[in-house]
This record gives sequence, structure tokens and C-alpha cells, in this order.
Amino acid sequence: MRVQRRRDGAVRLRLEHEDDLYHLDLLLEPGDSVRASTERREATQADRLRPGRGAKQKMTLTLAVEKVEYQPFGQRLRCHGPITEASRDVGQHHTLLLGAGDDLVLGNPVPAVRQVSHDPTLRQTIMLRDGRRATALEIQFGLLERAQKYAQTHGLEPVGADVGHDVLARWEAMLSALETDPDSVADQVDWVAKRRLVDGFRSRHDLPADSPKLKAIDLQYHDLRTDRGLAYRVGLQTVADAAAVTEAITEPPTTTRAYFRGRCLQKFPDDIVAANWDSMVFDVGRDPLRRVPMMEPLRGTAHHVATLIDESTTAAELLDRLGA
Repeated sequence: MRVQRRRDGAVRLRLEHEDDLYHLDLLLEPGDSVRASTERREATQADRLRPGRGAKQKMTLTLAVEKVEYQPFGQRLRCHGPITEASRDVGQHHTLLLGAGDDLVLGNPVPAVRQVSHDPTLRQTIMLRDGRRATALEIQFGLLERAQKYAQTHGLEPVGADVGHDVLARWEAMLSALETDPDSVADQVDWVAKRRLVDGFRSRHDLPADSPKLKAIDLQYHDLRTDRGLAYRVGLQTVADAAAVTEAITEPPTTTRAYFRGRCLQKFPDDIVAANWDSMVFDVGRDPLRRVPMMEPLRGTAHHVATLIDESTTAAELLDRLGA
């Protein structure tokens, strides 16, 4: 965390790492003033009469802190309170979402994905939002380092320690192998397996790169039918057995917010108009539509809501009992 004291007594902070959020959570107290750039929806008269929402606009504001909430999973610090200085909406409440530095944020995500997907050499650099360039592997190693530091600081119990450590170990092993010898993980990385299959067929039959036969293999590789898809025949490892996959199609996991989302979709499908990672929107015949926030991944588990959902005969009853 970079700290710069100003002549007016204010302190300017630059959050550079996820740990800085934890320390800032300990420092901030109710009554403190926080000034930051943010986005806030502009409310129009129409927004007050119907469930539509105004467009977000960038603005800088100061709020008086009433509540601070550290969210380790999202790597965010939520500061809530009334706006005391701004170009508009002074006196209204707002929530600032403070995050660590954006050194791994892509400058142009869509073109970047295209660039990476067309570069099997893994040497293509892509632009980051801060102006630097990095390869996909460098970005992945940076994300891995953050995940490892999170595991060391907070543990992996929420996702299961064994599963969490297995994911981190596989992640690191795959990146290291891709950096030195991509073909060594052809039994674990899909695009490497596909490239080996296509290159082998092309070499055996002495085909040009634009051969229709290679394009046919490209398509057949992704055929989901087990008796037709070539991906089933190249020796790829699996990390979940068939029974677990089949069950997951209809049964949500019980230990995350996905349980609430999945059970609601099972029981009240006609009353749900939108289901996202962090919210659900219900239409129970009343205006306006009713939104249930799901910002915390470990809330909405079977332990929290199974009985509530089981005992609610309608979506309206469930929402009333939730206080939504």
C-alpha cells in the first residue's frame, strides 16, 4: 500500500495488493471520510415509476463511512454511507467498492482473447489496462500467485482444502509445462491435444494447412456425442466421474450460493426472470420486479436456506420470508 500525506491532512492511498484491503478494513471507522472514483446510476423520473434503471456514470465523490465490509472472495472492500461531496446526489447513500491495483486487467479483452487463441507459441503479448504488455502465461502466473497468497492468508476451507490445494497444484503444473514443453500435457490440456491430433493427421497424409479434411477433424473433435467426438479418443484425463457430472446437471452444490439459485430455478421457474452469479430477479405479479442480491458466495447454502425453500409454497412467500 502506497501512502501519501497531503497538506490538508488527508491521506492518499494506493491499494496495490489484496492484503491492503484487509489492513484498510481494520483502519477505517464509522465517521471517516473516503473519496474515490466510482460509478453511480443516474435516476430519472421514469426510473422512479417503473423497475427500469438509469445508465451508470463515472464520478468522484466523498462519503461518510457508516459501514465497512471486507469481502475476501471478491477481493473487494465495501464502504457504505451518505454522500457528502459530489456533483449530484449529496445526502443519498452510496457503496464504494474498493479493490487492489488493476495490474492484470486487460486493456481490450475481446481482441486479447482472439490474439491469444491464435497463438499456440504462447509468445504473443497483449495490452494491459495500465499500458504494459504481457503474454497469456505471464498473466496466468500472476493470477496463480494471487491465488496462492490468498490460500496462505485465508485458507481454502470454503472450497474444501483438498480440492483447493489440488486445483492450485494442477494450475501451477500446467503453466510450468506449457512454458517449457506444451506437448507433455497433451493428455490434460484440450487445445494441446487437439493440435497434436490435427498435426499428426496432416503429417501422415501430407496435407496442406487449408485442407478440408483438417477442417472436418476440427469440427468432429468437438462433437459431443461420445461415439462421434474425437476428443473422447485422444486420452484426455478427467477430474470428475460421469455420475458426478450427471448429478450436477440437475442438482446444485450445497455449500455455495449456487444452492439457492438452483433450488429456486427448480421450484419456481415461472417466477424467475433473471438469474446471475450475484443476483436473482423474481416476478411474482407485483410491481416492481424483486431482486435478491447474492454477493457473498458462501451465503445461500443448503445450511442457510434449504428449510426455508422447502417450507415456502410460492416464490412470493419465499421472498416475504427472506425480507426481499
